[in-house]
Amino acid sequence: MAAVLACGPGAVLSHRAAGAEWAMLRWSGRDEVLVPSPRRARSGLIVRSANLPPDEVTVENDIPITTPVRTLLDLASVLAPDQLLKAVNEVHEQRRLWGAISLEAMIERHRGERGVRRLRSMLAEAGYGIPQRELEEAFSRFVAERCLPRPELQGVVRVDGRYFKGDAVWRSQRLIVELHSAGHHGTAPKITRDATRDRLLLIAGWTVVHVTWAQLHDPREVRALERDLRKLLRAPSG
Repeated sequence: MAAVLACGPGAVLSHRAAGAEWAMLRWSGRDEVLVPSPRRARSGLIVRSANLPPDEVTVENDIPITTPVRTLLDLASVLAPDQLLKAVNEVHEQRRLWGAISLEAMIERHRGERGVRRLRSMLAEAGYGIPQRELEEAFSRFVAERCLPRPELQGVVRVDGRYFKGDAVWRSQRLIVELHSAGHHGTAPKITRDATRDRLLLIAGWTVVHVTWAQLHDPREVRALERDLRKLLRAPSG
């Protein structure tokens, strides 16, 4: 609050300082503030200028601050890719941080500005916005190209009177692969349901392996995944 007040009317907490306030990341450096127009630097602060629309500003704990989604846009210009992805995941998993404008809409609104290209690239690499069908097709190609036994897609498994659907099921080996884009299975209630399901399946003798979009596109991860699935499926090397 002191940092915002020191910068005058229209100032809001932003960037890493805002990310820390929204619990997206840890930050112990100088407070960062956005102001509507360039102003004289303040000692101990990082001050940037931007004319923000009203729907990109809010109040948290009585502090004027950039909205969580706007904060992600700003963080894209100052964070390393892995830190940025953690911040995006944090916003995705906490519904209260979603706000009225989606991250995709924010990116489109600020197309061409600093950090937008990096944010868009990170989201694509992580698999945000990837339809489930496209993810299944990518995994099916992975299986076929390595001559692994073909699974049953969207197979239903019955355990203690309950039915669970697996993205890829090998019944004879009692193996299930669950496929995840960055945005799929990501909400807290869904994570809880998945954890309960995995525990029940494990007790019943099933192995559940989680595979992400990024793992299917990183050469090192692809090799490790192939090796591990061959062991689980007792499949000979191709």
